Amino acid sequence: KSKGLNPDVAFVGRSNVGKSTLINALLCQKIAHTSKTPGRTQQINFFYRPPAETSFIVDLPGYGFGKAPVKSVHSWNILIGSYAREREALVRMFALIDGRRGLKRHDMEFLHFLEEFQVPHQLVVTKVDRISSQELEDCVSGISEHIRSQRASHCE
Repeated sequence: KSKGLNPDVAFVGRSNVGKSTLINALLCQKIAHTSKTPGRTQQINFFYRPPAETSFIVDLPGYGFGKAPVKSVHSWNILIGSYAREREALVRMFALIDGRRGLKRHDMEFLHFLEEFQVPHQLVVTKVDRISSQELEDCVSGISEHIRSQRASHCE
């Protein structure tokens, strides 16, 4: 899909799911701004991925809820959708799920969107250090059930 462009690996999820924190951990530097307030990332941010700096790590705004006007959050959702559908350099999108919250309606809608437009993606469960092993098991079970139901609906 990248057609000779430097490939993008993007991170997406609900507001305050830990996208910027994960990017900082992967790059071993504090390059993406983090905040406890949902909705602080309000644009698409591109970061070079070392060591060769031939690809980008992309920090996307959160979808769904954010501490911002509804119109702004809606425009972020449109921006994310356009990026996912149209960005030729996008080779993988990591959809982050907050382990404390599990799969929510906005997550399921976005995952359906990724499937519908055949965007290569993987799920990452974040904030697992803040929950019990039983809560993590319940979260993973809910995600697995959703994936099974999605696959079943594609086979009909």
